[in-house]
Amino acid sequence: MLAIVRLVRPLNAVMAALGVVVGALVAIGPLSLTDPSERIAVLLASIAALLITGGGNALNDVVDAQVDAVAHPRRPIPSGELGLGSVRRIALILFASGVLLCVVLLVRSGRPLPLVVALFNCALLWAYERRLKVAGLSGNVAVAYLSGSVFLFGALAVLDLPSNGASLQLGAAAILVGLALLANLAREVAKDLQDIEGDRGHRQTFPMTSGTSAARRVVVGTLCAAVAASVLPTWPLHVFAPLPYLPLVLAADATFLYAAATVAATPARCADAAKVAMLIALAAFVAGAVGMRG
Repeated sequence: MLAIVRLVRPLNAVMAALGVVVGALVAIGPLSLTDPSERIAVLLASIAALLITGGGNALNDVVDAQVDAVAHPRRPIPSGELGLGSVRRIALILFASGVLLCVVLLVRSGRPLPLVVALFNCALLWAYERRLKVAGLSGNVAVAYLSGSVFLFGALAVLDLPSNGASLQLGAAAILVGLALLANLAREVAKDLQDIEGDRGHRQTFPMTSGTSAARRVVVGTLCAAVAASVLPTWPLHVFAPLPYLPLVLAADATFLYAAATVAATPARCADAAKVAMLIALAAFVAGAVGMRG
């Protein structure tokens, strides 16, 4: 059981579920979530995101079994804790369970778009592992989108489209998608820098095709862009309340800048720092949404 928990990367899966909640909060506000039907919608969408994220992580370990034997030997497959066949079945069960919850959400709420996004993301996860992973930067962009899409998924779970004000609320969630995409793109490229020796002979990553200097520039550039754009939700867009949001997002920004400063010497430290910064940014999103819409 512990190996299965490690397989699905519980921190990543929980962050995805929290991202769904934040997307819903930004879209309709915490007071609207006092409606039992909306709470159930958010719960279904959050668990679906958690399961699909876990399935994607399991599929990643299947495809990367040989690479992980060098780069991440303690993961469940290279360590011998789980077999390839078992992990394939786990991934399929997780994907199917997540999609099934979106079908339940559709039946309960009449909102088809979360199911559309879930099916698209499952297909993109499969395409990433089979093709995009070896396509360099486009694969990194795909993963970055998948990470940011949880905010859109959460908004779609509670919005009735088209309706008055829904476009503005959906646009607010799209801001978070953009910020998350920038931060996750930087982290993905940093991870490729970290794994360059393990990847050699198995895949052609962006640092391998374009050079480590270009990859470092992408990491620094996207992190700085995320920092610069982090003020947009408070001014001029007024999506988040400044007081709860700004102190936390400034802490996240400082951590992002630290990550950018470390990518040249230690890509692994950069990737770890970026993940910590994303956790802080997620807390900032929650605080800002509650403060603005509470």
